[in-house]
Amino acid sequence: MNELLERRRGIMAAGGPPPRIPTEYREVEWIRGASQAYLNTGIVPVVNPRVVTSVKVGNTDAKRRGIFGSSESAVPYFYILNYYTSANNVNTRYGSLDSAVKNLAVLRQNTEWVSLDCSNVFKVNGTAIRTCTAVSFAGNTAPIVLNKQSLSASANYGIYCFKETKVYDGTELKAELIPCYRRSDGKIGMYDLVRRTFLAGSGTWTKGEDV
Repeated sequence: MNELLERRRGIMAAGGPPPRIPTEYREVEWIRGASQAYLNTGIVPVVNPRVVTSVKVGNTDAKRRGIFGSSESAVPYFYILNYYTSANNVNTRYGSLDSAVKNLAVLRQNTEWVSLDCSNVFKVNGTAIRTCTAVSFAGNTAPIVLNKQSLSASANYGIYCFKETKVYDGTELKAELIPCYRRSDGKIGMYDLVRRTFLAGSGTWTKGEDV
């Protein structure tokens, strides 16, 4: 409690709003995973999982890469794939067998941020692209991972920028992830406002400007 009060007093004295995360971390605009980088949210989907985030695509080749998802080896699985082909297809998978391919040229515009709201209803920039049946994921033991490599080709790693990301299980907010880095060693990751913990990114991550 004393630490929180001291932090608020310091910010108020400086004339700014209180920080959302502890002072040993610094919030940034975004984080970007490359090569074999990934961030494990630790959230295992159970009932109609949902991820809300903003991403910017860094890949420019024609390989399939995962924006985020849980392991396909644990069925049913929650997985959103970017088919980065010349046709700009995105393959969305939800549940055991339900999958579809849609043409989404917007995801090739790697200079622009794209808003994704993904549950059994897959939305891009607020527009519903497809709807699946809401299913139970109780049998899935794999947590949701950001910047997940394609399961069909282990060498296909995603290059995605992420802004603030929210993970739901049904209507319950399970994680609210703030891009940041740890001041003591510069480690990049996300701070979860729900669990009040820092999730360090694995592999190579870069970051945007301090907030």
